[in-house]
Formats: sequence, structure tokens, C-alpha cells
Amino acid sequence: MHALLLVVTTFLACVSASLTSDLPTVFQPIADEVNAFTSSRLLRSHEERGIPVSTIGNIKSKFMPSTISEKTLRGWLNGRETADDVFVWLSLGRGKGELFNKRKFGTWVKYVDDLTKQHPESGMSTLSKLTSYYGDERLSQMIITAQKNPKTQDLAADLQARQLQYWLDNKKAPAKVFKLLELNKAGGNLVDNPQVSAWLSY
Repeated sequence: MHALLLVVTTFLACVSASLTSDLPTVFQPIADEVNAFTSSRLLRSHEERGIPVSTIGNIKSKFMPSTISEKTLRGWLNGRETADDVFVWLSLGRGKGELFNKRKFGTWVKYVDDLTKQHPESGMSTLSKLTSYYGDERLSQMIITAQKNPKTQDLAADLQARQLQYWLDNKKAPAKVFKLLELNKAGGNLVDNPQVSAWLSY
């Protein structure tokens, strides 16, 4: 009887030790997810330039439907979900292809517009967020390219108007805007370049 008790005790001790040693392995992926999410939130809070990234957000984006309902958008607004988070959830920073060609980009623009109207004290705008993601030069190039596509030209024209106002508010020099609109590359076709009217209005 004593021998049997000793065997059982030894067996339970071994099992306990095995479970304890396995715990870090089991929970390590969860810790990694939390660390990655925390790091991305810290970067966004300091307005570091770059497309927002979130491990948990990317996982959530995989379960997003192809179209976002008004009910979902209202829920996000009521929950004050950030422009960065929604950008990630809509998978706008992932994969290949121009941002303007992604169907959900218009949805994101509308969401940020509504969020800005609902919370004007934030000082945020659609253009300020896009500029923080891509920078003045790259965003301007994207808008100019989108203006050449009949499917995206209306949204591109609207965003360029906002961009010009954003530059004006930030007192960007006309000479700098001339280059940002790629007019310095127009050569002898400057007069016929459609960006000339945008620069003159600036």
C-alpha cells in the first residue's frame, strides 16, 4: 500500500511539473498579441508617420463583411472608434493596389468626416490623418493618379480641394505646392496640365 501511494505521489508531482513548464509556451502567443497591440497604440498616440498597424486589428479585419452597414458605422461613431483603428479594420493599409481603388476607402472617408463633426475638439481631419499616413508628397501623387481614373476622379478632386486648404492652413509656400502638384515635371506642357488651375487657386 505504501509503495502504491509513493508511485501515485511521484506521478502527480511529474504531471504538475510538466503543466507548469508548459504554461509559458501556451500563453506566449497571447502575450505577443498584447505587446504588438500596445506598441501600435503607443505609436499612434504619438502621431508617428506611417500606415497604422495593429495585430489584433488585422485579425478583426478578416471577419469584416465586404460592405459596411450604416448601423455598423453608427456603432463605431457612438463608441468613438479611432480613424486609425477603422483604417486597419477595413484593410486599407494591406495588400496591393492603390488606396483609391479600394471600395472601403470611401467608407473610411465618410466615417472620419462624421467623427470629426461629432468631435470637432479633436482637431483631426481626414486630410490630417491621410497626411500622417503617407506624407504630403506621396499623398499628392496618389490623388493626382486617382484623378485620371473615371471611377475615382470625383473622390480625388474632393480630397485635393481639402489638401489645398490643409496646405493653406499650414502656410505651405506656393513654390512647394508647385512641386507637390508635380508641375515642375510638366515641361512644355505646363499650360495644358490640369493641376495648373489647382495651383493658381492656391
